[in-house]
Amino acid sequence: MVDRPKRKKIFISGYTSHKQLAPWNDPEWEAWGLNDLYLDLPIFQGTTEPPFDRLRWFQVHPWSTLRDWAKKDFRPGDMLQSGAGPAHPRDPGHLTWLKEASKLFPVYMKETREEFPDALVYPRDKIYEYFGTRYFTNSISWMLGLAIMELAPGKTVETAKTVKGAEVGVWGVDMMVAGSALDSGSEYGYQRPSCEFLLGIAKGLGIKVHVPDQSDLLKSAFDYGDEGDTGYFRNRLRDYMANTEARRVNAVNQRTVSRDQEMQCVGANQACEWLYRAHLPGDSGSLHGQISAPDGHKIPQGG
Repeated sequence: MVDRPKRKKIFISGYTSHKQLAPWNDPEWEAWGLNDLYLDLPIFQGTTEPPFDRLRWFQVHPWSTLRDWAKKDFRPGDMLQSGAGPAHPRDPGHLTWLKEASKLFPVYMKETREEFPDALVYPRDKIYEYFGTRYFTNSISWMLGLAIMELAPGKTVETAKTVKGAEVGVWGVDMMVAGSALDSGSEYGYQRPSCEFLLGIAKGLGIKVHVPDQSDLLKSAFDYGDEGDTGYFRNRLRDYMANTEARRVNAVNQRTVSRDQEMQCVGANQACEWLYRAHLPGDSGSLHGQISAPDGHKIPQGG
């Protein structure tokens, strides 16, 4: 594993589109990812070497879930459902990726497994003691907890001493109040408060907190008692409506293009059929049939 200089800035990335706004290329920031997010990151697409000295990864699902992902009959395209959340992983080689990645940069897992000799065990007991609570409802919460404990070291929050210049950021994470934008029954709605609780602790410790305007974290539809001021929520709805309208137009365009291509193929086939009938009389009619002899159509039938 490469040497890892200690950094004062840590950002956590989730899956939503504003993950691209995170400081991936800033050497002052350490980047923390999770699960199969590597499928969506340019740094893992082979164009450049990933910044191994400032990467950490988290896969803190229980082994009872992970072992199902290692089934020998697992095929590309298969998905596993975890609770009410989105199906995952998208990568049938996910466990192999984790094993190889743990040789290059820290990969945290829930428990020690001989299948992953280089992986680190997430320090849950130290986290519980530090925060004095077990209010961790999702992977992002666990990641925030460890980031805060490192940026403000101490046995507990009350005895912590924050590193000068400490900053923590969360990009690519929304966790809308009622669920995801497309599924009001998703896991994200009930997971959100835990993240906001931890971000509040970070602010209280004097850690500078970064959450992009595009995220729903630390946002509300309006301030209580001032219901007429709905600027943020109105803008979010407008952005979402604009996005869905763009997707609708794209779908219509794709449908139109597909229909045009279908008609072109129909026309081409009809043209070929006309050529066979008009210029190749006596042919068997099969696309692979023999072309008749010159003037063969003039030979009287039967003699």
